[in-house]
Amino acid sequence: MVSIIWGTHSLPLYWEVLEHVGNSNLATQQRLLKTVLHLFKNYPVLVLGDREFHSPKLADWLESKGVSFALRQKKDGHFQEEVHQEYQVLKQLGFKPGMSKFYTGVLCNKGDGLGPFNLAVYWKRKYRNKGPKEPWYILTNLPSLKQALDIYSCRWGIEQLFKDCKTGGYNLEDTKVNDTRFLALVLLIAMAYTLATLHGQWMKKLGVDIYAGRIKEHKDKTQRQSEFSLGLYGQRWIYAMELWADWVRQQQLTTLQDQLLAYLRVNQPSIQFLVEGVDQHTETAQSAYRHLQTIIEFAQEINTFTWQFQSHSHQLVAQVKTVQDHLNRHINAHSAVTQLQALEKPMQQLSQIRILASQLSSQIQLQAVNVVGKATQESVSAPELSSAARKYVLTSI
Repeated sequence: MVSIIWGTHSLPLYWEVLEHVGNSNLATQQRLLKTVLHLFKNYPVLVLGDREFHSPKLADWLESKGVSFALRQKKDGHFQEEVHQEYQVLKQLGFKPGMSKFYTGVLCNKGDGLGPFNLAVYWKRKYRNKGPKEPWYILTNLPSLKQALDIYSCRWGIEQLFKDCKTGGYNLEDTKVNDTRFLALVLLIAMAYTLATLHGQWMKKLGVDIYAGRIKEHKDKTQRQSEFSLGLYGQRWIYAMELWADWVRQQQLTTLQDQLLAYLRVNQPSIQFLVEGVDQHTETAQSAYRHLQTIIEFAQEINTFTWQFQSHSHQLVAQVKTVQDHLNRHINAHSAVTQLQALEKPMQQLSQIRILASQLSSQIQLQAVNVVGKATQESVSAPELSSAARKYVLTSI
């Protein structure tokens, strides 16, 4: 059987029934794997095989296909570590529990020289005198010991698949049918197993597993219930919930009604008094509510009046300011008119003075001409003429 690793389990992909007892040959293994590899031709593939698929020729064939592999070898296998060294038997390497080693570039099959491959050897340490009886001998083309061991440990999923198909789930070993019906049963089980596993995975995503599955204890490193087991048995819990949910809800309502009626019968007087008190308080509360509503309406009216008064006040202040501006302009104009009126008489006098001064200037000029002429005729000296002219002018003024 070929399966695909799916979490801690695996899902069946392809299988054949051998017509003989014992291991399958290389041709059968290649035919089995070729069918599955064609399905995953667009994906990287790594083949894990137990000791049924120990053949180095199979490893060489997978290498030619570009497929990674980790195949467990039998303890009597032969390998060559260096080109000029003798072939060694795996069980004679002297390994003990707790030991591990990684060989690179080894050749396999004495006489064929297949390779080079890598060889990972690991013997798990015993705990309380319990542990595997022999180490793992893993032929691989992976580059490191850790990677080879981590990958090969995933092969345990196919053992879980076999357990689920037998005692852990469908009890396939109890069916006593011929080969034709047996293959039909295997096909049905493969389909049911895949659907149950996917359904269990869906239930875990919904968080239903904490109700429908076995509770995981704090010391458990892995889940106590697989996705297959959860999908197979947990579905019963979901069906039960859907079937009995309405009945349980109806029973709860009936119980609550009975409890309420019993309480009312026992506490009827107290409840009647409480109802009357509630009615009185209700009337008082309604009256207080009406008064409160009236106060709120009055407060709204006061608020409206205040707003209108403030608006009128602003308008009045603006008008007073305008009147003050007009008054200021009027007072300034009146003062200017008064000053002009006060200056009117001095201006008249100044005009008269200007007229008199003009007349006096004409007379002085005329007299000056006369005096100069007379002085010329009488031969008067300049100082005398100046004194006579000054005296005339002062007399005229």
